[in-house]
Amino acid sequence: MVKISILPVGFLCLVLPDKPQLVVKVARYGGKGVQMGERFIPTDENGQLLINYLGPQRTFQTVSITDILDGKIPKGTFKDRIVLVGATAMGTHDLMSTPFSVFYPGVEIHATVIENILAQNFLSKPRWSTIYDLFAIIILGISRDRPSSFERCQRILFAGGLFALHIMVAQHLFASYGVWLNIVYPLAVVAFTYTALTLYHYITRSGRGGR
Repeated sequence: MVKISILPVGFLCLVLPDKPQLVVKVARYGGKGVQMGERFIPTDENGQLLINYLGPQRTFQTVSITDILDGKIPKGTFKDRIVLVGATAMGTHDLMSTPFSVFYPGVEIHATVIENILAQNFLSKPRWSTIYDLFAIIILGISRDRPSSFERCQRILFAGGLFALHIMVAQHLFASYGVWLNIVYPLAVVAFTYTALTLYHYITRSGRGGR
């Protein structure tokens, strides 16, 4: 998640034929998004945007400035296209960490944001997703604390099945509807609960054995 950069948004306002105006939409809980003409850019309450990355580095057409100066690029290559000028070399320090690469050029991030805005191809994290995340954390957390009649392998299979179901639901919502749900926190809760219960049983059994 990143803050909406004024560069791609302001740049689009200048290059689009209708020269759209920017209007910030605010709700009771905070920021809601930015209205850019007929296009709407959804954000969270802090004015941040989930970027829908399209692929690894060089997903967008990249042309070397050297090839342009040497006349190797055919005329009309940039006609009626949005062109961003930026550095992609490792030593330029304009590299960011993304889901596809830890060294992703900043200019391609701007290009991705522009594509998301023009195509209205956004990821979203609706308000109900927070409630769902809390529900998943609670259910997965208490799933480890089953009655003693459950054997250890049954407990592990039960918790693992619930977590696998959570991952499948999250993956389906992400792939089909662009909805982002939290997976790390529920997994961390399962791991923490399992570790805490294991230590508790070990300590209690050691205490009983020492008596």
